[in-house]
Amino acid sequence: MLFGVRSEITSASEPSGAANVQNLSSRYGSEESALGSAVRALIDGLPGPIAVTSADWRILIANRAWIDRAEEEQRCALLSIGHNFRFYWLWLQMTGLAGAQDAIDQLDQFTAGGGLQAQVHGREDEQQRFCLSRFDFLGGRYTIVARSNAGEIERLRRQNRALNVSLMKAETRLVQVHEDERVRLARDLHDTAAQHLIGMNLMLGKMKVMATDVVSAKAVADLSELLGQFHKDLRGLTYLLHPPQIGEHGLHGAIARLCDGFAQRTGLSIDARIYGEDRRRNSPAEGAAYRIV
Repeated sequence: MLFGVRSEITSASEPSGAANVQNLSSRYGSEESALGSAVRALIDGLPGPIAVTSADWRILIANRAWIDRAEEEQRCALLSIGHNFRFYWLWLQMTGLAGAQDAIDQLDQFTAGGGLQAQVHGREDEQQRFCLSRFDFLGGRYTIVARSNAGEIERLRRQNRALNVSLMKAETRLVQVHEDERVRLARDLHDTAAQHLIGMNLMLGKMKVMATDVVSAKAVADLSELLGQFHKDLRGLTYLLHPPQIGEHGLHGAIARLCDGFAQRTGLSIDARIYGEDRRRNSPAEGAAYRIV
């Protein structure tokens, strides 16, 4: 809403706008003028272009976003403070812009009491949308004009969708990198650490045969047992890092065999029920699901 606007918002090149503003200030007094300044501060904090017009569509006040947009293009200069919002559309009509006459008709309908949400196509298929809402104060009628670029909004939406797709692809690549690293680590453990453990176990076997006293034989046997348990744990770790049965039998078959093996080792009764289609894509998601089980 607008209740008196400071005169410095217009320039010397816009006498009609300055006169209109001065008339408002003298009509409503300092209290309404202060409230008008508060409204200016309020709309200045909004990101979208917003202006307030008089009943005859004279632009009385505008926020920074509106002013910046009006300064960007020559034709938008007609939307600066002091100019007439309806004359802007009349000028567009004279330049042959499609949809300008429809916008003028809607402005006239709005002046007569109807609602309005005008959308026209500018140059380079730019879609400008102006949403209007009126308010009355002390016998005067004013209109709040909110301007948006529908084409820019759609461009930002497409950009957001593209960013989401890129993010999903990056997340997929990251998961695949993690899975590849697990496969590499499992292979290295199998090819190096496991082979060293086997060699150590063979050496302990020889030491057990060569032991000449009970104490030494017992120590060698304990070491061999610990080494065997470590080897078993290492095989379990490499199996979880890269379950080979997923590639051989699919996720369903691998989980079923995992449950059967666990039941045999522990003597527990396990009932595994798997639902859904097994697509057998050998994806990182299948490996993650297998490790969860």
